Amino acid sequence: MNLAIVTSIAPNKKNTGGPSGLIWEIQELLKQKSDINVDTFIINSSKNKYIAQLNTWGFYREKYKNSLEKYDKILLYPDFLLGYMPSKILDKIIVLAPDASSMVGKRKYDVYMKDKSISIIKKLYQYLYYRRFVYFEKKYIPKVNKYIVVGENDRDWLRSYLRIKSDKEKVVFLRHPLLSYSMVDLEQVKFSDSKDKRFIFAGDMRYSYVGLNIKEIADKVSDKLNRINKKINIIVVGKNNKWIADIFCKKKELNVEYYTWIENYQDICNINTDIHCVPLITGGGTKNRVLTALANGLNIISTNIGIENIPIEGLNNVKVANNMNTFTDEMIYFNQLKYSKIDLIKIKKFRKLIMDEFYEIMNCIIYKK
Repeated sequence: MNLAIVTSIAPNKKNTGGPSGLIWEIQELLKQKSDINVDTFIINSSKNKYIAQLNTWGFYREKYKNSLEKYDKILLYPDFLLGYMPSKILDKIIVLAPDASSMVGKRKYDVYMKDKSISIIKKLYQYLYYRRFVYFEKKYIPKVNKYIVVGENDRDWLRSYLRIKSDKEKVVFLRHPLLSYSMVDLEQVKFSDSKDKRFIFAGDMRYSYVGLNIKEIADKVSDKLNRINKKINIIVVGKNNKWIADIFCKKKELNVEYYTWIENYQDICNINTDIHCVPLITGGGTKNRVLTALANGLNIISTNIGIENIPIEGLNNVKVANNMNTFTDEMIYFNQLKYSKIDLIKIKKFRKLIMDEFYEIMNCIIYKK
């Protein structure tokens, strides 16, 4: 089988330059298949920021110029590149969305409508984005071979407005794989008994995903710490997350460190020391930062949005709190916790479950006609 990967996000083992780890893991899996020849084509985004923005909405002025007709199947990542593909090859295309863009857009719009600090222009933009992708998905899903999302909610959302059963069956849920570069060696792991806990805020935490929750966490946790005369350590990672560090820095009870980038993920992956906080209000698909932390045995505090599409049953290292009063109670609890036993057997089973489902579904998608 001749298979082409066409992507605007260059595959990267370290998951840098956007969500590049997902496509890297898929590319490497396919390259291991002796009966599949894989060629990868990188589509560079326009240097004009306005045109690049239109492209992310699926608007393109011209069609893809390289011939892809010789390939049996074409894996396309992400969904908006469909607007760039010639119509004659659409039936060969397997779309790795990876989220239902219209669902994410609708969720963000609903959050914006409740937030008085968001301008009317942004609210209108988000509404148009949501409606654009409803149209986009209805147009293209019936024409492609498969449409893959890494969220069961995303799959169900897309299927809900596709009228024909055969079109609905094209939408497939793929278990998001563990990114190999981010996995710690469980055989060599050391358990820390440090009293200095660190609360990690990392990953894609733009305002539209966590905004009001961050403000509420800063106010509530500082008030609670003030009452008991304690401080906690917070680490914020990500060049787009400085706004979070700025909010936390205003609270004297919070010792804040900010890093634009941490080269070695394991530097914020110390069992019994690092607690990853993921107070998501909105989003879609599988949240890789949560998946990775759970697979490494870290304690997690998250909302339902953060842990959706992740099989957390049986894991005792995750706390789910949608209310920020409860969320900050969990932060205080973990900060006072001297030692938390991590069941490595459960973690290994969790890792195996994730990867077994990923391999099984990918094989089915690639080989099924």
